[in-house]
Amino acid sequence: MKYLLFIGIVIGSCSLFFSCKKDKVPQVLVPKTFDTLYPLSYLPVYPGSYWKYVDSNGDSTIDSTNSTYELDYYLSLYDNSDTFYVPKYNGIYIWGYNEHKTAPTYTNPMRKILDEISPVGSDWFLFSGSGTSYYRKITARDTTITIFGNTYYPTIIVEEYCPQGFPTNPYIYRRYYTKDIGLIKEETEFDGNVKLIYDYHINN
Repeated sequence: MKYLLFIGIVIGSCSLFFSCKKDKVPQVLVPKTFDTLYPLSYLPVYPGSYWKYVDSNGDSTIDSTNSTYELDYYLSLYDNSDTFYVPKYNGIYIWGYNEHKTAPTYTNPMRKILDEISPVGSDWFLFSGSGTSYYRKITARDTTITIFGNTYYPTIIVEEYCPQGFPTNPYIYRRYYTKDIGLIKEETEFDGNVKLIYDYHINN
């Protein structure tokens, strides 16, 4: 009788042990995924793209994007962003039509580059420093620009300016953005330099 009782205890203990082991479900770590913010039509900065320019001094420059989308996020006094994959253009993270120039920061994390919807005359605040504020505004849209015999249309013109600026300096920069190409021309007011596109590759 004692033998049968011992066997019963052993069988019960084994059953309890295996049932406990069976109930332990292993935890699987699922890698976190992030959405991608794709470029917009007037600033198609897809990874692996480039734009070549020549300026008034005959100097050539190349704007380019990194070969892949990069993870980015920002912090501010008003909101904290989610993390996204975004293109990186000339070392700057691009969120649609906004540029995130620096590491995560609490002040001015985003600066709007252009606007393809708002009417001519619309402006927006960029940043301020040393008592001076800087803005950008749309001065023309659906414009045709000819550069080295090539026609660029439709083009949006954006001026960067300072309302407290000098009467002789109505703007700081004037930039021209063409749909499905991006920046085609840039005028710098203080030195009169003009940068013109002569070649590009959009990797989309």
